[in-house]
Amino acid sequence: QIVDSQFLAHLLQDRCGVEEYYNAYMHAKDTKLPSAAGCHFEELIHRLFRKCPQPIGGSFQGVGTGVEGVAQLRKYRIYWIPSIPNFANIDAALFLETEKGVSLWCFQYTISEDYKFDPRSFRSKFLRPVCKTFELKLE
Repeated sequence: QIVDSQFLAHLLQDRCGVEEYYNAYMHAKDTKLPSAAGCHFEELIHRLFRKCPQPIGGSFQGVGTGVEGVAQLRKYRIYWIPSIPNFANIDAALFLETEKGVSLWCFQYTISEDYKFDPRSFRSKFLRPVCKTFELKLE
């Protein structure tokens, strides 16, 4: 079955295994349905990260508006998924704290050959609020 909705694909996550997401992604890709393929691909990757490979301590999907979802990112080593699709150019983020400092990893999952990144939106809607929450300064 192909689901062409990020919201509905996420709701099906408890019913579908990783293999089903992969098969749906491949079918959508093969039948030239890029929006559906993108939805299934993103959910497939989220499913893999939710298994919490080291050093990730857990996963969390924000709720509410984009701003509210960012405010809920408050812990290190948590795989964070925005509360809304197409949020500020990223599909997930992860803060890792080491003896050398803090590293921010932002993930954008796309099947597109051409992706336009908007640095202004990324900085204003994600990076600045998160740096304020964690009391970090940008280098």
